[in-house]
Amino acid sequence: MFDLAMREETLAIIRLFLAEAPRMRDFAKHFAETFPRRGLNGIARFLSVYVERGALRFEDEQFAAEQFAMLVIGVPQRLAMLGYRDTPEQEARRLRAAVRLFLDGSRARGETGAPGV
Repeated sequence: MFDLAMREETLAIIRLFLAEAPRMRDFAKHFAETFPRRGLNGIARFLSVYVERGALRFEDEQFAAEQFAMLVIGVPQRLAMLGYRDTPEQEARRLRAAVRLFLDGSRARGETGAPGV
């Protein structure tokens, strides 16, 4: 997912979308509602496996998938859209930290203190 989000073709599509969105509001709305959904649906399905196993807990797996995606790709993709990339080591460090933060906040716990993402 991270590699796809950071491809130059992906970044170019997003740049184009952002530049044209104010002039093409209906298309922008459609794009915003559908483009990210495919990836988010896949993440939500993946997360649901761990919810069923009792390892993770969410009130809304689709919302949790959105939060996960933003943690993982948000900052690196924004930087890349501006023409800046961290070193591969820094990107890997940021990715590990994002995944760890998400999982630590989403682990199933007893009824008290259980996360409700």
